[in-house]
Amino acid sequence: MEVPGDRFYTKTHEWVKISENRAIVGITSYAIEQLGDITFLEVKPKGTSIKKGEVIGVVESSKTTEKIYAPVSGEIVEVNRDC
Repeated sequence: MEVPGDRFYTKTHEWVKISENRAIVGITSYAIEQLGDITFLEVKPKGTSIKKGEVIGVVESSKTTEKIYAPVSGEIVEVNRDC
């Protein structure tokens, strides 16, 4: 499994990639592999202010339901619904 070196990783398997004044957040390939088939994803909406460590979403799969935590504080400016 390749681990991109341009990101910071959390113990709960989120990652953050900082580019200029924006941070892109996602979950690791390992987490996706462990989840199995993802059946539902809910993320706080665009415009929401978030604080590091708070729950910003939930992912449900054929195996489990897991919370997604904010690795940084800020405001959600875009949500990728094509994942």
